[in-house]
Amino acid sequence: MRKAFLKLTTGILLATSLVVPVFAKDISILINNKEITTVDRPYIKESRTLVPIRVISENLGIAVDWDNNNRQVILNKGDSKIALPIEKNYYFLDDNKITTDISGEIKNDRTYVPIRLIAELFDKEVGWNNDTKSVLINDKGTSQPINPTKSTNNFEQAKVVRVVDGDTIVVDRGRGEEKIRFVLVNTPETKHPKKGVEFYGKEASDFTKNALSNKTVYLQKDVSETDKYGRLLRYIWLERPTSDEPSNEEVKTKCFNAILLAGGYANVSTFPPDLKYVDLFRQIEREAREKNLGLWSNGQAPEVKSEPSNNNKQVSQSIKNTGEKAYSQANGRIIANKNSGVYHVPSGRDYKKVTLRNAVFFDTEEEARQADFRPAKN
Repeated sequence: MRKAFLKLTTGILLATSLVVPVFAKDISILINNKEITTVDRPYIKESRTLVPIRVISENLGIAVDWDNNNRQVILNKGDSKIALPIEKNYYFLDDNKITTDISGEIKNDRTYVPIRLIAELFDKEVGWNNDTKSVLINDKGTSQPINPTKSTNNFEQAKVVRVVDGDTIVVDRGRGEEKIRFVLVNTPETKHPKKGVEFYGKEASDFTKNALSNKTVYLQKDVSETDKYGRLLRYIWLERPTSDEPSNEEVKTKCFNAILLAGGYANVSTFPPDLKYVDLFRQIEREAREKNLGLWSNGQAPEVKSEPSNNNKQVSQSIKNTGEKAYSQANGRIIANKNSGVYHVPSGRDYKKVTLRNAVFFDTEEEARQADFRPAKN
């Protein structure tokens, strides 16, 4: 192997997932806010910006080797070795094979590899300034605000190492194993020390295992970084969305959290302030409930896990399976039935029929409607 930065005829270009309809001559490169001059100009292929390796090796101090026998780039990170084969949708981190969504290639005697991968592996941030048509590469925590409308930098690539249950997985973002709890959804328990295996818990867990095991996914943060147990809180995307503000259709077809709801494998679970897709998720849940899919098929609603906010005083609690009526503890409040999706006012005919097991209490009808319950017909 030879040091790539000693080869005048071979460079490596790095591809970033930036959707920018511009030509190579328009693009500039800034590293830690300093513009880099290079003869090998960046260019765009399939909505991805490509930049020369000299920018990385010379300006970021990354040692690069070229393995001619195996046609792969070798990057050294401490005691670890990263190998990126050309024209292959995967790379090796030591002995671990990890898939990626873009392959390296050779163009005009130059070798190209993904910049997002390099940035994540070497703790750099990559951005795009649409106003100045600039690729921005910065040390983490030092980047300036950039144009958010075209980039997809909010969606971080990760490899699923294993599935814990229906709504919890372990991933590797290049920093070792980390546990992730899906945002805004809750699947039935399968490993709870007290609850055991709940109805449709095994089906939900198996569905997640079949869909995500050993797959490359994209992680989207809402507001909170972690929950009280230290788990990362994320939306799980099967494909990278086309923008930072995906359409409802993209959410329904690409966001795994939404897919769980659509199949009846999960119910909506609200913990403010992480409520980015709450209205759409409630709509998806309602459609699954009306079709009696999955956990809605046995005529019983799952336990609603939520945390009240200033605008939602929904009472969330785990209630034993008894026939006790909810009105005895309602204190005149509105009672909603988790099973039917209907709420009842104190003067209503069926107000006293809702069991405590299926009850959710609200102070006003507006709060009940905001929580996606509809009024009783009587």
